[in-house]
Amino acid sequence: MSTQKDLIIVSAFGRGQWLASELSRQYNINVSLVDVSDQLGRWSAEDWEGPFGLLQTEELTQTQLGRLSHEDYSDRNSRGLTLWLKSGPVDFMGPITQVWLDTDGPMQFLKDYLVAWEIHRGKNTLKNLTRQVVQEPFNKSWMVHLAHQLASTSFSDNAHAVLSGSPLPMFSSLYTRRSTRKGYSKSLEWCASKGVDVLSRARVLDLELESSYLRSLEVQADERSGALRGDQWVWMLSSLETHFIMRDKVQNLFPKGPLEPQWTWLRYRFNIDLSAYEGAVPGHFIMIKDNHLPWTHDNLLVAVSVVTGGAFDIWSRFPYHQRFQRSSLNQYATEIEEILKDRFPNFPVSLASQPQEYEYEYDQLGPSVHPVYDRLSLGNLQKKKFHNVLYGGPETWDRLDWTGRFQHDVSQIIKVMNYYNALKKKEKVSDSEIHPS
Repeated sequence: MSTQKDLIIVSAFGRGQWLASELSRQYNINVSLVDVSDQLGRWSAEDWEGPFGLLQTEELTQTQLGRLSHEDYSDRNSRGLTLWLKSGPVDFMGPITQVWLDTDGPMQFLKDYLVAWEIHRGKNTLKNLTRQVVQEPFNKSWMVHLAHQLASTSFSDNAHAVLSGSPLPMFSSLYTRRSTRKGYSKSLEWCASKGVDVLSRARVLDLELESSYLRSLEVQADERSGALRGDQWVWMLSSLETHFIMRDKVQNLFPKGPLEPQWTWLRYRFNIDLSAYEGAVPGHFIMIKDNHLPWTHDNLLVAVSVVTGGAFDIWSRFPYHQRFQRSSLNQYATEIEEILKDRFPNFPVSLASQPQEYEYEYDQLGPSVHPVYDRLSLGNLQKKKFHNVLYGGPETWDRLDWTGRFQHDVSQIIKVMNYYNALKKKEKVSDSEIHPS
């Protein structure tokens, strides 16, 4: 069975739900969402979600917040983002945050920078602001660089991180999303309720090209199987994800083949028996050993509390080429455990589970859900230029967090509508020529 749509979005891990629903609800576009999450490996819901949480800014719309809240509930972190440094914890929305702002140069410098960045965003004067940061001593500017680097899709040395991407809104309210597989199914149902034709647990089998146009996909899904034909497409898979599901077709979309990330975010789970002191530890915090050393490996760890059992998921940026080396994963687990024991000297700490990469091989798990690329290699990635295809996903985002992804979606809507309106205008002209008055 062949189905014709105005727009088809090929998506995974929740990337396309809001974009699809907004185009259907707000702009009356006939949209199909092809969700291939299950074709991309044996990931848990926590792995899909990642370590960054939701930093809720004023620019997030009600429909964006509704997309997330309809999926699963979230815990608000009353202290906001928390950095746990060698000198102690620093909260960005806690009761003594103002004291930190009054006494801590880097924190006040960051706040002033974020305000200025919002004012100058998209303007040439933003380059001057960036230049000013680079010229400052690192011991004053390091929090600005961290804001650019923490959730970035490209990796930079600490003192150069401000040169790429957009900063995390670190003074915003922070929510920890409690993601589940059931909740993810609810997000697809929510998307369908907005008029989107949703194909869940889909498998992409083939694609049809015609000159510089993508015409159709051969899809197998729970709802139906067959050819999907679209006037316009948004491809929200990375080149490596595309290679994983369609190895013999990847060069039709990425002529030089897939790009391998430089880093990946790995998730360990540790039991930390905080007993009566559990409320004193925030549900989300970032541990940094040394600001001046690279923010990778055990020098920067993101801890996210687990709902039950007094456990924490400990996330770290780890070399991508080592992700399936069990000896490296074991060694790394030991190093993280030692750090946790040092930070929690009076509480039992033990490893509860290894990353998914420890349990499965590549052909079972697939590419990383949260990749981080080398800046130069990412800039050289070749995507085939189609007249009717937009590319999304990690290789096109500035940041991996929800707020950053939504910002990218907003820019995609503009591009989709420009194409759609141009197509309708062309059809109208054609009709007038065929049927003159």
